[in-house]
Amino acid sequence: MIDASEIEELEELCNWLNKQPCKSAYSVDIARSLPHLQHWTKTAWKSKRKTASLIYYQVTYGWRLCRNWEKRIKKLKEIANKKTLCG
Repeated sequence: MIDASEIEELEELCNWLNKQPCKSAYSVDIARSLPHLQHWTKTAWKSKRKTASLIYYQVTYGWRLCRNWEKRIKKLKEIANKKTLCG
């Protein structure tokens, strides 16, 4: 599962991707601009990326932002808040 700090990281990454041409960037661009978030592009984080469904890799474009990412981030935050409240 994704915790609150990881959701914040993803939101930062999504906001950044949203400002990029075609809402996409290569791994090297992410590493250069957001070095503290480059772990999201690594293979080891594939399951967390899939759970979040906010970014995906597409050949020739690199890392792309999913449609409706804002709604998905909001839903992830709600789930994380419920878990925090329920213990």
